[in-house]
Amino acid sequence: MLVNPDLVDMQGWTINDTLSGKQEYVGQVYVYGYSSQKDYADKKEPVFEGAFEFNSKTNWTYSPGSLSGDTGKLYYVFEYYATPQEAVGEDLHNRLELTAPGWSGSGSGAGIGGDNSVTIRYNTYTLKKENLSSKMDASDPEKVNGAIGWGGEFGEIQWKSTIEGYNKGSEEGAMIPSGSVYTDSLSVKEYGKSGALEGLLKYHTFDGEGGMKLVMESKSGPVPDSAYELEMGADNRSFTITFREELEAPVTLAYSSYVTDFLEMTFSTNLRFVNTAKFEFGDHVVREAKAAQPYIRYDYINKELTQSKGGVLTWKLNINGGGSNSGKTPIDLKDYPVEVWEKIPAGTELQEISLLKNNKEVTLTEGDEYSLERQGSQAVAVISLNKVAQNHGVSLSKMMRIIVRTRVTDLTAKEFTNKAQMVIDEKPLHEAIATKAYNNDFITKGMAYNANTAPLARYTVTVNPGGADISNLYGGTLTVEDYLGSTAMSYVPESFTVVRSDNGEPVTGWDIAVSSTYFRISGLPDETPLTITYNVAISGNVNAEVNTSNSATLIYGDGQRITASVSKKVVVLKPMATGTGDPYVIIDKVDQNGKA
Repeated sequence: MLVNPDLVDMQGWTINDTLSGKQEYVGQVYVYGYSSQKDYADKKEPVFEGAFEFNSKTNWTYSPGSLSGDTGKLYYVFEYYATPQEAVGEDLHNRLELTAPGWSGSGSGAGIGGDNSVTIRYNTYTLKKENLSSKMDASDPEKVNGAIGWGGEFGEIQWKSTIEGYNKGSEEGAMIPSGSVYTDSLSVKEYGKSGALEGLLKYHTFDGEGGMKLVMESKSGPVPDSAYELEMGADNRSFTITFREELEAPVTLAYSSYVTDFLEMTFSTNLRFVNTAKFEFGDHVVREAKAAQPYIRYDYINKELTQSKGGVLTWKLNINGGGSNSGKTPIDLKDYPVEVWEKIPAGTELQEISLLKNNKEVTLTEGDEYSLERQGSQAVAVISLNKVAQNHGVSLSKMMRIIVRTRVTDLTAKEFTNKAQMVIDEKPLHEAIATKAYNNDFITKGMAYNANTAPLARYTVTVNPGGADISNLYGGTLTVEDYLGSTAMSYVPESFTVVRSDNGEPVTGWDIAVSSTYFRISGLPDETPLTITYNVAISGNVNAEVNTSNSATLIYGDGQRITASVSKKVVVLKPMATGTGDPYVIIDKVDQNGKA
């Protein structure tokens, strides 16, 4: 904008500039003052120069004399830049308005100078960036809008940038000029938060197994290497392309970046691997575009303890889109070898692994669909999800649920921690961890005393209800000891029975030593759910209250013990004959048919 050729003293004047149409200012306003219009035409040095900020994206105002060195009686040259916001063939308008002191408004009422405007039809460029691996939301380049995918290998992200040119608002004949510059950079951020995660930047790089795999094309076809200069950043997380030749628009660039170590990415559960592109022509024409690839850890695998009963822990693995942070999309894993390393909790042993299909469990086969291995001291079930999908007609592009059951072998444990890890294309991901406090139930007991049982109380002791291997690890059997805590109680020796809890079949081969207040059953089989029942006589006057107590101890392994007790007050319903005499011990032996 050229102002004041007559060198009027403009101190106190207002110079106002307004844009219309879909355009915005870029940078600052630069103002130069010359002694005369001729000095400017002769390219002499200005006597004054300065810069100031825009009022808004579409307006700026300047008062001559307001900057240091500005006398107000100069020939003013205002230089500034605006950029169209849409590449369409519409006219852009720029209006300059001068207002003398004491005047207001515009047009003929604006005072000396009035106003002026300029209209142009423009040439411009646009830059678009796409993630070819995943379906992302066009309006939000960090938001998932479909399945999360990867490139030719897991951890590879395929990107595409398109530089479009417009010639007087039309795509026809548009060229990308020689000397223009395209720059590209990588970063890692937490979704929904600004700023890069500095500690994770090194894991997002262009330095993959197959390299960046850059492919560039113009409207005319493949772009020859001689048409541009490629310079990689020192950290392999950026590159710059300078165009040596004019190219017919549009120009597309397709290339890949790589995530190198998922296992160490413990900072966040919800990351975005970001790719940022810029296109520059000259010093002031800049276009920027971004795209991102999601990494939501819990979408890949998470786990939970769903049940703890009878010494058996049931764990559920939610694979491929089952996490609380998953949103709505699974990960497409069908093109990769995928394993789950199920790390059996210390103090337990694997019982079975099954697939939850149509709300029904299908048991997986060891040696085909999984193998039991050791990684150091850790027992690990290596589950091949590809084999599971193939054998059972399920898809690795959808969510999968795996059920793992482990039997408790350490009866003293207070909690168990289960870890599972996905390995995709030989790349290990994070560990999904579930920890659960354990309420030991390897020995429990109950007591019934009512009109149907009186004068006897009926006791039930349940041992190893899950049938876990808790003693054969040491080559032994199980023993149960039991004590009565009241002189008003005594065992009925002939009432003892031992059966399998799961089918009621009698158990044989055990020995019992019993007195009036103590018994010991030894030789009980391991890996078997057991139910021991017996009667206890309760003596006392009818309607008298008796405090009953009974404790049972399970002895297993190399002498380890667990005790369960039951104690409650009962009212005597029927009398029990009593007598006196010496204490006695009865030893019963049963044969294989359960006969005494």
